[in-house]
Amino acid sequence: MMTRPMLPRFTAVSELFELVGVVDGKHITLYLDRFADNSPVKDATLELQLDGKAIPLETHADGEFEATLQDALNPGVVSVTATVVAGQDADLLAGELDLHELPHAAAAAVAAP
Repeated sequence: MMTRPMLPRFTAVSELFELVGVVDGKHITLYLDRFADNSPVKDATLELQLDGKAIPLETHADGEFEATLQDALNPGVVSVTATVVAGQDADLLAGELDLHELPHAAAAAVAAP
């Protein structure tokens, strides 16, 4: 059975919100939930920055956003900053995306038949 490696992801959390981002090459899917009950944030505005560069987002559903990058992210640690506005609530979330390849993952890929 062939298993696909887990896609890189990041989280950014505050007392109000939790943001999870999943990176697949040039494509990023973002999920924004309320921290208290893990429900998707309705009618939210989300602004995302990676290493200080604003990333345009498309809203797809309550609490779900997508972005397509011009270029794939370089290996290393990428700073993530997100500004969330939802009704009367506003917050700034920060986190990091670690895009270093794990040595055992590379070895497993070479060893696979």
